Amino acid sequence: MMVLKVSDAEWKLQLSEEEEKKKNQKESLQRTQKGFQILSERGAIYTHTDGSEDSSPFLEIADQRGNPLKIPPQEKKALILAMGFHEKGRSLMKKKQFDNALCHLLQADQQFSRCGSALLASVDNFAVLQLDVVWCYRALEALSCLDDGRSRLQIAEDCFLRCYGERQQRLLMIKVRVIETFT
Repeated sequence: MMVLKVSDAEWKLQLSEEEEKKKNQKESLQRTQKGFQILSERGAIYTHTDGSEDSSPFLEIADQRGNPLKIPPQEKKALILAMGFHEKGRSLMKKKQFDNALCHLLQADQQFSRCGSALLASVDNFAVLQLDVVWCYRALEALSCLDDGRSRLQIAEDCFLRCYGERQQRLLMIKVRVIETFT
């Protein structure tokens, strides 16, 4: 057993630093949520600078084939928030801020849970999120999360199979379409 003696001043400084870190994480989560909440609530009619209006979508969500998905408003809002938290988490991962990234990724996971299973089966974002969460666990050396990591890897595998097929036949079809488009 090893005992580390820390003065009261050092102890208070460590506590203060931890509290500051948690406060910054919470503020970052709130800013991200507020920004993507605004984005998710944008209406269907858009007014251009010349005063004309159209109903083309501000943000259109498509499946792996590029077909627009018709999504109920609540699910669309949850999906946009999930994708926003996920992207913010990924950018924090690139900066090697894995603690903060994990908080954002777990928020994304919570928002994805508000989406229907049919929607989650048609996009691969949820599977990629699971991989990113596991990567953060690994980077943080969070041994206590091994079981959760294992189940997330299984979820990701199942989701990729649903999205792309057993032998990635849907992915190959997309590649063929892209090649045909540009030739």
